[in-house]
Amino acid sequence: MTIHQQFIKDKLPFVIRGGAKKLDAYHKWTDKYLIEAYGNKLLEVESSLDGNFNPDSPISDTSKIVDMTISEFIEKYSTNENSKIQYYLAAPDMPSELNNDIKRPDLLRLLNSVRRQRKRKPLDTQIFLGAHNNISPMHTDSYHNFYHLLDGEKEILLVPSKYTKLMRPYASFNQLKIPDIENIDYDKFPNMKFVPITKVHLRKGDLLYIPYECWHQMKGGTGRNLAVALWF
Repeated sequence: MTIHQQFIKDKLPFVIRGGAKKLDAYHKWTDKYLIEAYGNKLLEVESSLDGNFNPDSPISDTSKIVDMTISEFIEKYSTNENSKIQYYLAAPDMPSELNNDIKRPDLLRLLNSVRRQRKRKPLDTQIFLGAHNNISPMHTDSYHNFYHLLDGEKEILLVPSKYTKLMRPYASFNQLKIPDIENIDYDKFPNMKFVPITKVHLRKGDLLYIPYECWHQMKGGTGRNLAVALWF
């Protein structure tokens, strides 16, 4: 058994430096290319006044969903640093042109080698595009996530799923209710004293495996940050 197979079986995250460079998307996904692929299709874009995104999160008080085209979004997100309202794209249902750019049969084979029910393709895919320290507060997913960083930098905070029982009093379904996970008030959240939080810094071209039910917070760098998740 390889080290990656063992980590997947143990539900532990790992990083493959340069692993995202295997995607065609790494070389092709400029803003211009994305505009051409999406055309004039309306997308659900997340807006925020404080840089915390995801309307489902109990700590993203100002995050809302707005409809706009990819051209409108790209015009707005590129000025996040100087705007009162910031924008972030977390879009599923990608056009076929984009799905053709993110095929990873090697990752599918890796997962199928350690699971009983084999899959023939990703269960879902999602593109993430933002700028100026955009934050997706700590949450869990119900899938194995191979998170490819195609541009920029991201800082990820991770907590393995085995600590979920300790964190459950501070969570709403799959969303954590602690407002600042990097500066925890242990008087309010005493269980967190026993929960280790791992910080991972991703650079352009890196790949992060996030096991299903693993807690994670995403924070983008100051410039453009572009990623795609392959969920299995």
